[in-house]
Amino acid sequence: MKTSVLKKYKIIIFTLIIIFLSTIKVEASTCTNTQKNKLVKEAKNIEIIPYFDDDYNPMHEYFYNVNITNFSKNVYIVDSNNNRFEYEGSYNNDSVFGVYKPGDRITFKIYGAYDGDCSDQLLVTLKVDFDYYNDYSTFEECEGIEEFYLCKRNYSGKIESKEWFLEQIDKYKKGEIKNIDPEKKVEEKNFFYEFFTNKIVQFVIVIIILIMVYLLSRSYINSKKRVKLNIPKKRK
Repeated sequence: MKTSVLKKYKIIIFTLIIIFLSTIKVEASTCTNTQKNKLVKEAKNIEIIPYFDDDYNPMHEYFYNVNITNFSKNVYIVDSNNNRFEYEGSYNNDSVFGVYKPGDRITFKIYGAYDGDCSDQLLVTLKVDFDYYNDYSTFEECEGIEEFYLCKRNYSGKIESKEWFLEQIDKYKKGEIKNIDPEKKVEEKNFFYEFFTNKIVQFVIVIIILIMVYLLSRSYINSKKRVKLNIPKKRK
C-alpha cells in the first residue's frame, strides 16, 4: 500500500517537472559571449530621437513619433507601451515609429533578433522623455512676454480656453497677476506635505520603538531585582 502511494507521488512529481521544464524558454545555445558583446556594441549605437510635428492643431492635441538611427535587422525594439518595432527593408534614418504623448517617459528595450544567434536576449535599455508642448506659446500675444509661464513652450499645466488664456495675458501685462505658475505651487505644496508626513510617520515609529525598548529593559531590570536568593541559614 505504501509502495503504491509512493509510486503515485513519484508520477505526480515527475509530471510537474515535465510541465515546468516545458514552460521554460531555452535560450539559443549558439549565442556566445563574443556574439552577444558584438550585438550589445551595435545596440549601444542606436539612438531613439523624439520627432515632433508642431503644425497648429485647433484641437490642441499633439503627439510625438521617434526616429531610430542605426537600426538593423540584427535587433528589434519593444517600448514600455508594448509596441514592437522590427527592421524592414524600407527603413531609413527618417522613418518614424510609435505615437507618444507630450510628458511621457518611455522605456525602449533592444533585443537580439528572433532569427539571430542571440534571439530575444536583452541587449540595451534606453529611456526617452517627451517634453510637454504648449502651442499657445506661439500666439502673437506672447511676443515680448516670453518669460510669462503661460507663454512657455513646455508649460505642462491646463489652459482652459483661448478666451481664458487671453484674459490672463491681459492681466499679466497690466500687472494684475504675477508670473507664478499655480500648478507649480500645488506641486511644491504636495511635495512638502508628503515629505513631512513621511518624516512624521518615521519619527513616530522610532519613538514607539524606543518606548518599547525602554519598557522591556525596565521590566527586565525589575524582574532581576525581584529574584530572591534562597540561602540556607546556618545552624547554631
